[in-house]
Amino acid sequence: MAITVDDIQKKQFSTRSRGYDKFEVDTFLEDIMMQMEQTETELDELRSKCSSLYETINVYKQTEDSMKEVLLIAKEKKDDIIDKANEEAEKIVADAKAKADEMLNGMDVQIEMLKKQTEDMKAQYADFKTKFEELLKSQLDAMDRFGKEAVQEAAE
Repeated sequence: MAITVDDIQKKQFSTRSRGYDKFEVDTFLEDIMMQMEQTETELDELRSKCSSLYETINVYKQTEDSMKEVLLIAKEKKDDIIDKANEEAEKIVADAKAKADEMLNGMDVQIEMLKKQTEDMKAQYADFKTKFEELLKSQLDAMDRFGKEAVQEAAE
């Protein structure tokens, strides 16, 4: 059982003939009461401070929990963004490779067509050259014949 200041104040001692000096006992008890009052006041202040500190700690714990959640969400978002960026980069690279392959294939087809056209033109040129040479020869022959006939007619 804890003794309070009120218990000390209300305490009554019986008196005997050879007892302690009442003034000394009362003075000592008053000193104890004052010390206990001071101790109780300090104890109340400390309890109040502890209560305030517990509340502050709880606020900090809630803030810490909130920050952990925010950091976790931010990490997940970062991972999502990185994954999406990597997927997008892979898609861009794949599209670029496909376009490059398509362009190369198209160029190969165009090159083959140009080679074929060049060969066709060379063949047409050779054919035209041959026909033109034959035409010139026939014209020269015709002119020779015409010239010989004209000379023979003039000579006759």
